[in-house]
Amino acid sequence: MNLISRFKKSPAKLKQPQEYYCSNKECLNVIAMFSELSGTLTDDAYNKYADFFCIDCIMWNKVT
Repeated sequence: MNLISRFKKSPAKLKQPQEYYCSNKECLNVIAMFSELSGTLTDDAYNKYADFFCIDCIMWNKVT
């Protein structure tokens, strides 16, 4: 077994930088799951939208 392959991370688990930002094209905010305000979301909103949209877009219903 190659020593390097033992410590190499799986590419499927690495996120690209754009994956940390809101899916709305005009929005540059970080997605809600990384926000300190994520606790203000209902469980349903968090489970549906936190991986894709920012807190502002979820709260102002700008999710598409």
